[in-house]
Amino acid sequence: MSAPKRIDLIGQVVDRLRAGFPQAPADTVNEMVGTTHHRFDQAKIRDFVPLFVERHTKEKLAHLADPASNPL
Repeated sequence: MSAPKRIDLIGQVVDRLRAGFPQAPADTVNEMVGTTHHRFDQAKIRDFVPLFVERHTKEKLAHLADPASNPL
């Protein structure tokens, strides 16, 4: 997957997460996606990185929204 396509997919991840967690500030979502994305900088296979970024960030946002019912 090309870098521009990956960047576009990460942008779509941000949009979906903002829509799914409207109570979370946009800057928080952006920062969490960026931090999670950088965890995969050394991944040899990059095709699934956007999927992993979305899943990991969604878990973090869910925990922030309701820490009692979503323990990490």
